[in-house]
Parts: sequence; C-alpha cells; structure tokens
Amino acid sequence: MLVLMSLLWACGSPPRQATQAPVMARDGAKQIQRGNLQYTKGCYQRAAAHFSRVHAEFTAADDLAGIAVSLNSLGNVYQATGDVDNAVAFFDEALTISTVRGDRQATLQAMANKAAALIGADRLDDAQAVLTAAAELEPGAFLPLQINQGILFLKQAAYPQAQAALETALAGVTKEDQSSQAKIQFALGRLKLAQGDAAAAGEHLEQALAADRAVGFHAGMAQDHVQLGDSHQAQGSSAKAVAHYKQAVKIYALLGDAPRVKANLTKLEKAADAAGADIRLTVHFAKTWLEDKGLKRPCR
Repeated sequence: MLVLMSLLWACGSPPRQATQAPVMARDGAKQIQRGNLQYTKGCYQRAAAHFSRVHAEFTAADDLAGIAVSLNSLGNVYQATGDVDNAVAFFDEALTISTVRGDRQATLQAMANKAAALIGADRLDDAQAVLTAAAELEPGAFLPLQINQGILFLKQAAYPQAQAALETALAGVTKEDQSSQAKIQFALGRLKLAQGDAAAAGEHLEQALAADRAVGFHAGMAQDHVQLGDSHQAQGSSAKAVAHYKQAVKIYALLGDAPRVKANLTKLEKAADAAGADIRLTVHFAKTWLEDKGLKRPCR
C-alpha cells in the first residue's frame, strides 16, 4: 500500500489538442480529467473506463502525446490493482513513444511510473536502475522521481537517505497537490515509525490523513488510520489506537476489502483488550457491510 497512494501525478496532464481532430482531442482531455478524478479517489474501474475510451480516441486522432498519456494512465490502474507485469508493459510503451517524440517531461513521467511499479513489486534493483537512468536524463528536480527515490531508500532501510529525499520532495510540492502531499507525509510517517519515533510519525500521518481526506482517497484514509493506530500503540496509548483501527476497519469494509478488514480486526481486538474498549458495533458494521451485496460502496 505504500506505493499504492503514490502514482496520481503519474497520469500526466492533458495533451494539446490534435489539429487533425480537435473535437476528439477536446473530449480526450475531458476523459483524462474525469479518469484522474476517479483515480484520485481510488476508484480504479471507473478510471480505467475513461482511460480506455480516451486511448481509442487519441489513437484515432493520431495524437501521439495523448496516446502516451493514456498508456501511462492505464498502466497506473494496472499497478494500483496489483498487476505489475501489465503495468510495466504499458509504461514501457508510453516510454517508447515519448522517447521517440523527444518529449523529456513525458519520458521522465513514464520512467517514474515504471520505477514506482517495480518498487511496489519489491524489484528494488530494477527500480534503482530506472531511477538512475532518469537522473542521468534529468539532473534537476522532478517530483515523482524524488518521491520514488525516497520510498526506495525506505524499503532498503537506508533511513538517512530516505529522509533527505522525502524532505526535499516535500519542500518542492505545492499546497494544491494534495495527493503528493499525502504520499510524502505517509512515507515520512512510515520512516519515523521504522526509526522508533512514534510521536513524530503521528504528526506526519495526521497530515497524510488530512490530505487524503481533501482528495477523497478512501483506501489512503484507511491506511493512514492503520498507521496512526500503530503509532499510538507504540506510544502506549491503546485507547487512541482503537479509534483509528475502528475507522480503518469500517472504511475497508465499505470498500469490500475483506482481507484488510480481517488483518486490522486483529490489531483492533488487541488494542481493545488493552484499553478495555467495546468494539461490538465496529465488528457488526464491518460484517454487515462486507456481506451486503446491494450496499452503495464509494466506488460503485
């Protein structure tokens, strides 16, 4: 999930209108925007529908820039849903098109996306090779690459390097880019937990939660609550941990994610025993929402 929250910027910005088919290009830009909105919320099936439609439209318009954007966007959906091999195939195709066109920004974006997918699959050496190649292509700052390098360092337990990379990325992100804010703050929270500084971890995770709420990223909010629960447990505050685990369990139940409900119920039960808390209502709602086939879920 660490990398799960990380790829929103990867969809790229809408390409310029193709002169051959301006109406099609305008609709393509709208579809990218609509798909990005759904992707931001973690509604990947809805996002894929928009991105698939726009890929066909850009192909028909012979708009190579648009084709690369749509391939990147579809690759992100595959990566976010766990299909890393297909994700990499989409990113490689986008990378080929962007390289041939000489579009450095699009090339870097495709490389950042590919690196994120490889990090998520724990193919860390392959990811580092992509990031190194990207750094040679663009020695200056490129936010997605900076974030991914920080996360890679974190996975490698190279904590000082991870902190430096993530803090540099945080200094360069805009206030409006809530998705990147959430991703960086979440990674910093995980870093501080790994270093044994639970109090500092909580501060970063609270900011990640606020940013995920701002964009409506449901799964992101759930994982923020899980990590906040872990930080409070580490500080000996089981009652506060219970509150966060409860919310995480209920959000995952609304999303229909039974494995994560089960995993976090275990954490919740342990914290509740320590705090003497009653969690019967949370268990009831989680069970009811998981079994309710007609429930209107956030992404359906």
